Amino acid sequence: MATSADVTSIDPQGLGLVLLVVTLFFTPLTVIVIALRCGVRLKHKVFGMDDALMVVGWALFMVVAGLVSKGTYYGLGSKDERLNDYLVEKMFIKASICVTLLRIAVLRSHRIITWITLATSCISTIIVIVGLFAMCRPIQANWDKAAGTCSPPIVITSLSYLVSAAAVATDWVCAILPGFMLYKAQMKTATKVSISIILGLGVL
Repeated sequence: MATSADVTSIDPQGLGLVLLVVTLFFTPLTVIVIALRCGVRLKHKVFGMDDALMVVGWALFMVVAGLVSKGTYYGLGSKDERLNDYLVEKMFIKASICVTLLRIAVLRSHRIITWITLATSCISTIIVIVGLFAMCRPIQANWDKAAGTCSPPIVITSLSYLVSAAAVATDWVCAILPGFMLYKAQMKTATKVSISIILGLGVL
Protein backbone atom coordinates (compact mmCIF):
# COMPACT_ATOMS: atom_id res chain seq x y z
CA MET A 1 0.00 0.00 0.00
CA ALA A 2 1.44 3.38 -1.06
CA THR A 3 2.43 5.88 1.62
CA SER A 4 0.54 9.18 1.77
CA ALA A 5 2.40 12.16 0.29
CA ASP A 6 2.24 14.10 3.58
CA VAL A 7 4.01 11.40 5.63
CA THR A 8 7.48 12.55 6.80
CA SER A 9 8.52 9.42 8.72
CA ILE A 10 7.59 5.76 9.04
CA ASP A 11 7.84 3.10 11.72
CA PRO A 12 10.80 0.77 11.03
CA GLN A 13 9.70 -2.69 9.90
CA GLY A 14 11.47 -5.76 8.57
CA LEU A 15 15.11 -5.10 7.71
CA GLY A 16 14.80 -1.51 8.90
CA LEU A 17 13.73 -2.67 12.36
CA VAL A 18 16.60 -5.18 12.45
CA LEU A 19 19.08 -2.40 11.59
CA LEU A 20 17.68 -0.20 14.34
CA VAL A 21 17.75 -2.92 17.01
CA VAL A 22 21.26 -4.10 16.15
CA THR A 23 22.56 -0.52 16.09
CA LEU A 24 21.00 0.36 19.45
CA PHE A 25 22.28 -2.91 20.95
CA PHE A 26 25.93 -2.49 19.95
CA THR A 27 26.24 1.27 20.47
CA PRO A 28 26.34 1.20 24.30
CA LEU A 29 28.67 -1.83 24.21
CA THR A 30 31.18 0.07 22.10
CA VAL A 31 31.03 3.00 24.53
CA ILE A 32 31.86 0.69 27.44
CA VAL A 33 34.69 -1.10 25.62
CA ILE A 34 36.30 2.12 24.34
CA ALA A 35 36.00 3.78 27.77
CA LEU A 36 37.63 0.79 29.51
CA ARG A 37 40.40 0.53 26.92
CA CYS A 38 41.27 4.22 27.01
CA GLY A 39 41.00 4.32 30.81
CA VAL A 40 43.48 1.47 31.23
CA ARG A 41 45.86 2.83 28.59
CA LEU A 42 45.87 6.32 30.09
CA LYS A 43 46.25 4.99 33.62
CA HIS A 44 49.39 3.08 32.68
CA LYS A 45 50.58 5.88 30.36
CA VAL A 46 50.74 3.65 27.28
CA PHE A 47 48.10 5.42 25.18
CA GLY A 48 49.44 5.15 21.62
CA MET A 49 48.61 5.79 17.99
CA ASP A 50 46.56 2.59 17.75
CA ASP A 51 44.39 3.81 20.65
CA ALA A 52 43.94 7.22 19.02
CA LEU A 53 42.89 5.57 15.75
CA MET A 54 40.46 3.38 17.65
CA VAL A 55 38.88 6.47 19.25
CA VAL A 56 38.57 8.13 15.83
CA GLY A 57 37.01 4.96 14.42
CA TRP A 58 34.61 4.81 17.36
CA ALA A 59 33.61 8.45 16.86
CA LEU A 60 32.87 7.78 13.19
CA PHE A 61 30.93 4.67 14.18
CA MET A 62 28.81 6.79 16.52
CA VAL A 63 28.02 9.13 13.64
CA VAL A 64 27.07 6.18 11.44
CA ALA A 65 24.97 4.68 14.26
CA GLY A 66 23.09 7.96 14.58
CA LEU A 67 22.53 8.23 10.83
CA VAL A 68 21.40 4.61 10.55
CA SER A 69 19.01 4.94 13.50
CA LYS A 70 17.50 8.13 12.07
CA GLY A 71 17.51 6.70 8.55
CA THR A 72 15.31 3.75 9.52
CA TYR A 73 12.52 6.26 10.22
CA TYR A 74 13.01 7.73 6.74
CA GLY A 75 12.77 4.37 4.98
CA LEU A 76 16.24 2.81 5.33
CA GLY A 77 15.73 -0.95 5.06
CA SER A 78 12.12 -0.54 3.91
CA LYS A 79 10.56 -1.51 0.59
CA ASP A 80 10.04 1.22 -1.99
CA GLU A 81 6.27 0.94 -1.84
CA ARG A 82 6.34 2.22 1.75
CA LEU A 83 8.06 5.46 0.67
CA ASN A 84 6.93 8.72 -0.89
CA ASP A 85 9.00 11.41 -2.65
CA TYR A 86 9.91 13.16 0.61
CA LEU A 87 11.21 9.97 2.23
CA VAL A 88 13.21 9.02 -0.86
CA GLU A 89 15.20 12.32 -0.74
CA LYS A 90 15.79 12.27 2.77
CA MET A 91 38.29 3.09 7.72
CA PHE A 92 39.89 3.93 11.23
CA ILE A 93 39.24 0.90 13.49
CA LYS A 94 41.00 -1.47 11.10
CA ALA A 95 43.92 0.96 10.93
CA SER A 96 44.12 0.80 14.72
CA ILE A 97 44.30 -3.00 14.60
CA CYS A 98 47.08 -2.86 12.01
CA VAL A 99 49.08 -0.34 14.05
CA THR A 100 48.69 -2.61 17.08
CA LEU A 101 49.94 -5.57 15.03
CA LEU A 102 52.94 -3.53 13.91
CA ARG A 103 53.74 -2.96 17.58
CA ILE A 104 54.02 -6.65 18.31
CA ALA A 105 55.25 -7.92 14.93
CA VAL A 106 58.68 -9.55 15.17
CA LEU A 107 59.13 -11.17 11.78
CA ARG A 108 59.61 -9.01 8.69
CA SER A 109 57.00 -11.03 6.78
CA HIS A 110 54.38 -10.22 9.42
CA ARG A 111 55.15 -6.51 9.19
CA ILE A 112 54.92 -6.61 5.39
CA ILE A 113 51.54 -8.38 5.53
CA THR A 114 50.28 -5.84 8.07
CA TRP A 115 51.39 -2.88 5.94
CA ILE A 116 49.75 -4.41 2.86
CA THR A 117 46.54 -4.96 4.81
CA LEU A 118 46.54 -1.37 6.05
CA ALA A 119 47.25 0.01 2.57
CA THR A 120 44.57 -2.18 0.95
CA SER A 121 41.96 -1.07 3.47
CA CYS A 122 42.80 2.63 3.05
CA ILE A 123 43.06 2.55 -0.75
CA SER A 124 39.79 0.63 -1.25
CA THR A 125 37.97 3.03 1.07
CA ILE A 126 39.33 6.09 -0.72
CA ILE A 127 38.38 4.65 -4.12
CA VAL A 128 34.83 3.99 -2.97
CA ILE A 129 34.44 7.45 -1.40
CA VAL A 130 35.74 9.20 -4.51
CA GLY A 131 33.60 6.97 -6.70
CA LEU A 132 30.44 7.74 -4.75
CA PHE A 133 31.07 11.48 -4.93
CA ALA A 134 31.85 11.33 -8.65
CA MET A 135 29.00 8.98 -9.57
CA CYS A 136 26.41 11.75 -9.86
CA ARG A 137 26.85 15.28 -11.18
CA PRO A 138 26.03 17.42 -9.32
CA ILE A 139 26.23 15.49 -6.04
CA GLN A 140 22.60 16.24 -5.11
CA ALA A 141 21.54 14.10 -8.06
CA ASN A 142 22.20 11.14 -5.73
CA TRP A 143 18.93 11.89 -3.94
CA ASP A 144 17.23 14.18 -6.48
CA LYS A 145 17.27 12.54 -9.90
CA ALA A 146 15.97 15.74 -11.54
CA ALA A 147 19.06 17.69 -10.44
CA GLY A 148 21.48 15.98 -12.84
CA THR A 149 22.71 12.68 -14.20
CA CYS A 150 24.28 9.61 -12.60
CA SER A 151 26.47 6.78 -13.81
CA PRO A 152 24.85 3.41 -14.67
CA PRO A 153 23.88 1.13 -11.73
CA ILE A 154 26.81 -1.18 -12.62
CA VAL A 155 29.16 1.49 -11.22
CA ILE A 156 27.73 1.42 -7.68
CA THR A 157 27.51 -2.38 -7.93
CA SER A 158 31.19 -2.60 -8.84
CA LEU A 159 32.14 -0.25 -5.99
CA SER A 160 30.11 -2.39 -3.58
CA TYR A 161 31.90 -5.54 -4.73
CA LEU A 162 35.26 -3.80 -4.39
CA VAL A 163 34.77 -2.56 -0.84
CA SER A 164 33.14 -5.83 0.23
CA ALA A 165 35.99 -7.97 -1.15
CA ALA A 166 38.63 -5.71 0.41
CA ALA A 167 36.79 -5.66 3.74
CA VAL A 168 36.43 -9.44 3.88
CA ALA A 169 40.08 -10.04 2.93
CA THR A 170 41.50 -7.51 5.41
CA ASP A 171 39.16 -8.67 8.17
CA TRP A 172 40.41 -12.23 7.80
CA VAL A 173 44.03 -11.08 7.87
CA CYS A 174 43.44 -8.97 11.00
CA ALA A 175 41.73 -11.94 12.66
CA ILE A 176 44.24 -14.66 11.72
CA LEU A 177 47.62 -12.87 11.66
CA PRO A 178 47.77 -12.19 15.46
CA GLY A 179 47.66 -15.95 16.05
CA PHE A 180 50.76 -16.49 13.93
CA MET A 181 52.48 -13.53 15.57
CA LEU A 182 51.86 -14.85 19.07
CA TYR A 183 52.87 -18.35 18.00
CA LYS A 184 56.28 -17.02 16.96
CA ALA A 185 56.68 -14.67 19.94
CA GLN A 186 58.63 -15.26 23.15
CA MET A 187 55.63 -16.90 24.76
CA LYS A 188 55.29 -19.47 21.97
CA THR A 189 55.60 -22.39 24.39
CA ALA A 190 52.58 -21.24 26.36
CA THR A 191 50.72 -20.59 23.12
CA LYS A 192 51.47 -24.10 21.85
CA VAL A 193 50.22 -25.61 25.08
CA SER A 194 47.04 -23.54 24.91
CA ILE A 195 46.41 -24.51 21.28
CA SER A 196 47.07 -28.14 22.07
CA ILE A 197 44.62 -28.12 24.97
CA ILE A 198 41.96 -26.42 22.87
CA LEU A 199 42.41 -28.88 20.02
CA GLY A 200 42.65 -31.85 22.35
CA LEU A 201 45.98 -32.92 20.88
CA GLY A 202 47.97 -33.05 24.10
CA VAL A 203 51.01 -30.95 24.92
CA LEU A 204 53.37 -30.42 21.96
